[in-house]
Amino acid sequence: MDIQLSEKISALNSFLNEMERGLNSLRDTQQHTKQLIAQFQDGGRLIGFQSLADVPPHSSLQVTAGVIAYRVPIAGPGRLAFVTQFAPGALLPTHHHDCIEIIHLLSGDLSDQAQGSDIAHTATYEPLAPHQLYSAGGCLLMAYFEK
Repeated sequence: MDIQLSEKISALNSFLNEMERGLNSLRDTQQHTKQLIAQFQDGGRLIGFQSLADVPPHSSLQVTAGVIAYRVPIAGPGRLAFVTQFAPGALLPTHHHDCIEIIHLLSGDLSDQAQGSDIAHTATYEPLAPHQLYSAGGCLLMAYFEK
C-alpha cells in the first residue's frame, strides 16, 4: 500500500511540475506578445524573425488597432506564416524585418504607404525594406516570412 501511495504522490508531483512549466511558458508567451505589439506600435522598428517565430502556432494577437494576426503552422525550418486581418482604416506603422516577407492579398484592399504603392495581389519585401501597410476598406492577407 505504501508503494502505491508513493507512486501516486510521485505522479502527482510530476503532473504539478509539468503544469508549472506550462504556466511559465504561457507567461513567457504573453510577455513576448506584449513586446512584439510594442515593436509594431513603435513605428520604424525592426521586427526580427525570431520575435515572430516565438509567437506560438494557432495563436492570435492584436498587432495594432484594427490589425489581428493569426500564426499558421507551416512546414520547414526558417519559414513562418500569419493570416492577418485589417479592419477598414487600419494602419500597420512603418517597420521592417531581418528576413524576406511575402504578402498575398486574399481579399480587400491594401497599400504600402512607405513605398507609395497599392498591393493588388502579392508584395515581396527584402530584408530591412521598410513598409507601412494601410487598408481603406479592410482586407485579409497571408504573410510569409523566410529566413
